[in-house]
Amino acid sequence: CTGTNVNLNEAPKIALLDNSLVQKTLTVSDYGPTSTAALIEVDIAITHSGPTDLVITLTSPAGTVLTLSNRESSAKDNLVGTFPTTFNSVDSLSLIAQESMNGHWTLTAEDVDVGPFMREGLLNSSGIKLTEQVKANSANLPITADSLTNGKQYSCMVRGAFR
Repeated sequence: CTGTNVNLNEAPKIALLDNSLVQKTLTVSDYGPTSTAALIEVDIAITHSGPTDLVITLTSPAGTVLTLSNRESSAKDNLVGTFPTTFNSVDSLSLIAQESMNGHWTLTAEDVDVGPFMREGLLNSSGIKLTEQVKANSANLPITADSLTNGKQYSCMVRGAFR
């Protein structure tokens, strides 16, 4: 069953200085223990004259670290868009798609370049969008989807196996 979306955003406007690290944590709660993130999108808006200086990662509540960008950018200035739609991430976001939605999701942006020219920036905003999924498997009828979250709407699909 596919459930509701969690869409968390913030606009901290934090300086990204040469050779510095910025971390923003967004917390998801109030979902059932078997609710997993079926679809994950990460929004980012960074003003920076050298986006190729940046390493951006996402850490799931389970501690899995995914690299979104590792000094790679098609943008000449600024990094504004969404992983994985506007930008391709280094690691596939599907690697954490079956982990629990509940907990702390941490976005890290680091300017790893220290060169003869200062190219610093600003983390203007960041966000994460998760689409909830709950699975139920059974060879018998009725099939029961346990651990649905009260007050949330779900759309369920049943697939049959042919023998």
